[in-house]
Amino acid sequence: MKPLSVIGCVVVALTIGTVFGRWTARLETPAPVAAVNPTVMAAPSMGFLPNRNREAAENGPPVTVTGVVREVIQVPTYTYLRVDREGGEEVWAAVPSSPEMAAGAKVSIADAHVMHDFSSKTLGRTFAQIYFGRLPEQGARGL
Repeated sequence: MKPLSVIGCVVVALTIGTVFGRWTARLETPAPVAAVNPTVMAAPSMGFLPNRNREAAENGPPVTVTGVVREVIQVPTYTYLRVDREGGEEVWAAVPSSPEMAAGAKVSIADAHVMHDFSSKTLGRTFAQIYFGRLPEQGARGL
């Protein structure tokens, strides 16, 4: 009976050691850290661009779009403007929501970045070219 008791004690000791080892390993293992996706992080000068289209922006410096507003489309987060630029060129621009904007107003859209083939799900249309910027009175806050 003695050899069987010794074997039983060894088995019990090994089982306890294995279980305890697994339990302490779980306590010592740090939780995984979520990876950061750099394509959805806003660069400071481009914070107003929609996340899904930030990578589509042209690499050039921001420009100022100046002209007369011919059409205004309001959506929850943006105001879309069809602008007649000085020189007769017609362009579309989007700025952070500006409910007071009306057709006929003279605008200057600052820090504008051009995007090509921008698809607006809210409006259900694609703009061949559109500028995303801000009105000077909106400051540099962006969206």
